[in-house]
Amino acid sequence: MLAGRASTTDPVYVVFTSGSSGTPKGIVIEHRAFATSAYAHAKALNILPSSRVLQFASYSFDVSLMETLTPLILGATICNPSDAQRLENIAEPINKLNATWMFSSPSFSRTLKVEDLPQLEVLVLGGEAIRGDDIAYWADKVYLVNAYGPSECSVVSTANSDMTLSTEVGNIGVSVAGLCWITDAENPNLLVPIGAVGEDT
Repeated sequence: MLAGRASTTDPVYVVFTSGSSGTPKGIVIEHRAFATSAYAHAKALNILPSSRVLQFASYSFDVSLMETLTPLILGATICNPSDAQRLENIAEPINKLNATWMFSSPSFSRTLKVEDLPQLEVLVLGGEAIRGDDIAYWADKVYLVNAYGPSECSVVSTANSDMTLSTEVGNIGVSVAGLCWITDAENPNLLVPIGAVGEDT
């Protein structure tokens, strides 16, 4: 192997999280895992080589890795506002950088006005549950995606792409680059029936 050349099994990053357990842990993601995920979640989240991706998430969250590594893999453009711009009126750097793609929590997206973001084409909501009014406000104005994924799954494990005004609020979409199982919250070895409450594993 050439010096400085990474193999597919080498770590590409480590992200630290307490996740749903509350116990701190470091998650090691290999090059092959992220690459597999990146090509699949790029398609599900409508990240294109022509996309201008806003790097908005805190560097402490794995979403920031998706906002940087996935566009680099595809040859897209990363739009990186300053810390001050992130804290003030985010619409200003979005417009100044001509960002066309953005990931946001649903609660933060409620502070945005679509008329202030005329060039925004894709809005991906994740990190918390979306509400019906989120769909009602954004679905007919942008390519709206509901994304979900634990850090162990290279950022995105399910996505509901191109949501419409009739999309059900609880629909987290389909699996991205893997398989999802909805299991009993008390027993992860027991699948629950369709429509039942459970945990994604």
